[in-house]
Amino acid sequence: MRSFLSGLDELVSGTAILVAVMLAGDAFRYGTPPVSLRLRLVADGCCLRVEVEDHGWARPYGYRAGFLDRIASRQGLARTDDGMTMIWAEIPTQLNANESHRMA
Repeated sequence: MRSFLSGLDELVSGTAILVAVMLAGDAFRYGTPPVSLRLRLVADGCCLRVEVEDHGWARPYGYRAGFLDRIASRQGLARTDDGMTMIWAEIPTQLNANESHRMA
């Protein structure tokens, strides 16, 4: 994961790791196996998308949902064609001073 993120700003890569750990942790704790984690850059390079899939239907709630609201530019929940639940969050690859203060 760190090698994938190595070309990105340290704040962006650290935020991505934090989001990935939070979403994967929720999937392992509240979801139904199997669980998979995927990181990918959106086609235009504007953001990094963190995706976690499992067979449950749980989504982040409580402080986790508030955390995602503060740091993700977009987030969502969807069913995949194979019946998995995908929870995703997008993190901008270029953070300005206002966005980095918002995350603090």
